[in-house]
Amino acid sequence: MKLEITGCVQLTTLLYILLLLAVLSISHKGAAAQSVPSATLRSAALVQQFDFVTPDSLAFAIADITGLAVPLTMAPRGADGSYLADKLAGFQVLVAGRVAPIFSVEASAATGGTLRIGIYVPVETPLGINNVSLEIKRDDGVRGAPQLVAQGMLWIEKASPNLFVVDGYIDTSLVSLNGTTWMKGRARASEPEVPFDITGTANVYSASQETRVVIFGTGLRNGADTDVTNNPPGYKNVAESFEVIARFSRYIDNKPDNYAGEGQINLPIEYIGPVKGAGLPGIDQIVFRLSPELKQCVLMRPSGPHGEVDISLRSIETNESSEVNGSHAARTGIFVK
Repeated sequence: MKLEITGCVQLTTLLYILLLLAVLSISHKGAAAQSVPSATLRSAALVQQFDFVTPDSLAFAIADITGLAVPLTMAPRGADGSYLADKLAGFQVLVAGRVAPIFSVEASAATGGTLRIGIYVPVETPLGINNVSLEIKRDDGVRGAPQLVAQGMLWIEKASPNLFVVDGYIDTSLVSLNGTTWMKGRARASEPEVPFDITGTANVYSASQETRVVIFGTGLRNGADTDVTNNPPGYKNVAESFEVIARFSRYIDNKPDNYAGEGQINLPIEYIGPVKGAGLPGIDQIVFRLSPELKQCVLMRPSGPHGEVDISLRSIETNESSEVNGSHAARTGIFVK
């Protein structure tokens, strides 16, 4: 069986909207103001356990600058098809002395007054613990060269499990698509989308008829590629560096009164690596299959059969997790039937 990475021409708009949602919904606490305010980076993905940033990923450069007001500005699509600019709204970002292309800039009430610049972290960025430099510069319209307005030192990791969600921290909704039909599946009870079929005929994968699910993240592609036999032509596949863990409530005969405890299984991963032609470098996709064991959580309800599954992504190398369910009041992940 040959695994193909989605051409993703049809996903370009979807993924750009995904990043726009991240820009609109994320919020941060900035550092205390100094003579030159401090700056830091945080992954552009909205679900992460740690604030680790990796080379060849998307991130936000963040700084508190008194009195600054910048309306949300998104980079236009360039001649190369990407939504990146070396300078945007007068701002420039340097990571380890290298220009980091920008996809958004904002400092407004939506960000709590904090300057937030969406960037692509250059692939050449060195690894290090609090020893990689970050500089934010701005054209002031008076002096010829951009002036330093904030700076800091960064922790750069090789790989980190960061997942994109739709609407921020408080009630996370995973961006999840059927890997065959590219239709969005239900990620929480209030959403109108149909739950993912665990098995079926309209969205089958191979002879096993296990549905493929695609989710998106950043900072994963640099994981170890120790098994080249599963690599698509021209691409690394770092699936062996991560685990997709499903947690769910089990019911005997699918009856709500027959609760049989909590279940946890690892779902088969087919591919983790770059999205081809996404319009923004640094976006990774995770392709995994739903296991028949998940049928234990499906219950018959007035709205139709469905069961709730919490999804987490764990790095085998670093034992770091990106928990979708976390400690929020609303359980999230995906719904299956």
